Amino acid sequence: MHYRRNFLTKVIVRLDFDPVPALRDLVQTDPPPPFSARIAQQFPVVRGQGTQTLAVSIGPTGTGVQQEVAGVIWGHRRVENGTQVVVLAPEYLAIEYGRNDFDHFPPLRAHAALALDALAAEYPRENFKRLGLRYVNEIVLPQGNPLDWGGLLDPNLITSAKAGTGEGDAIIRSMHQLILRNGEYRTALNYGLFNPDYPNALARRQFVLDFDCSRMGPFPAAEALAALDGANARCETLFERSIADGLRDIMEIINE
Repeated sequence: MHYRRNFLTKVIVRLDFDPVPALRDLVQTDPPPPFSARIAQQFPVVRGQGTQTLAVSIGPTGTGVQQEVAGVIWGHRRVENGTQVVVLAPEYLAIEYGRNDFDHFPPLRAHAALALDALAAEYPRENFKRLGLRYVNEIVLPQGNPLDWGGLLDPNLITSAKAGTGEGDAIIRSMHQLILRNGEYRTALNYGLFNPDYPNALARRQFVLDFDCSRMGPFPAAEALAALDGANARCETLFERSIADGLRDIMEIINE
């Protein structure tokens, strides 16, 4: 489903694989790896961040701590300080979107395809260990009772968020987790009244729907985009189950 408006604050695609020696052995942040040039037309702003490991030794002469560079994580942005980022690390590839970056799945899929093609060209992988796709929705409405979600969300979610409350109780926070398995996919739904003003009583009309879907491997690298399609279909199904027509009206369905 394509909506004119959404409440997404974070979208993440991540593919995990066995460490790539050519990336693991990089300790300098300049120049960037050849991968960066392959996606530079769409993600031209590149920065490397070194990662550190601490080795603690204990012996007869005492203890010591040694800090070593364990590789570089490369962030590729579409614009300076932007929140659309392709991240390359020695053991994973990720595409991250921030608030207002996501419009529809096809552009995200195209960015994933671009990054995967670059990875395959420079560091061929036979298999991936895991694929993850996460959509974090923070549904914020400027007016109304913070506990009134009738006609906007599935009644079961509302009941679950209010479960256990009684007369005189003020909800401070009510977050829950549901984990589902469907075929090759496992999805964790974290949902509820997060309350950014915690530990004060709930005052804002805000509801979190956080879908974290994964497919565990190993599975062939050639199936990565198909696996992403499957994870997206799963998240979309669960999102549509979680909302009601009142919220669809607010978001405005685009008929294509």
